[in-house]
Amino acid sequence: MGGMYFTALLCRNGHLITDNTEHSPEEVVKFCPDCGASTLSECRQCGTSIRGFHKEPGVLTFGYARPDFCHECGASYPWLAEAVASVRELAALTGNLSEDELIDLGRAVDDLVRETPRTKVAAARLKLLAPKVGAEAWGTIKEILVKVLTE
Repeated sequence: MGGMYFTALLCRNGHLITDNTEHSPEEVVKFCPDCGASTLSECRQCGTSIRGFHKEPGVLTFGYARPDFCHECGASYPWLAEAVASVRELAALTGNLSEDELIDLGRAVDDLVRETPRTKVAAARLKLLAPKVGAEAWGTIKEILVKVLTE
């Protein structure tokens, strides 16, 4: 793939500040105007810049898809890690799942957000655990996962 990536700036909650810090330095801020969270432009694990706008010579490109994982080391960015932690915490708060079921739910969520060959199995496992979690908690868990998976 030719071309080049510019550096993106996002907040820890995943709000895009700019997809091109190099050409929009006036948009570089320390805190998100939407939620007040601190911003980042590089991976916390390896220090590699977060991929922003992709410029391909001779190609008109529109839109930006926020990454969930670092392209260099594979670490998840904070917005994904927080969403996964929220699902686990909510499931634990219900008190309806055993320790083993909570572990199964955590593994299923990890497989679901990573789009692995186990994703379909993970979705089935979550559906089996849904009745035990309870309708209200399951509705919120579904909302979190749908948001993560569609962004």
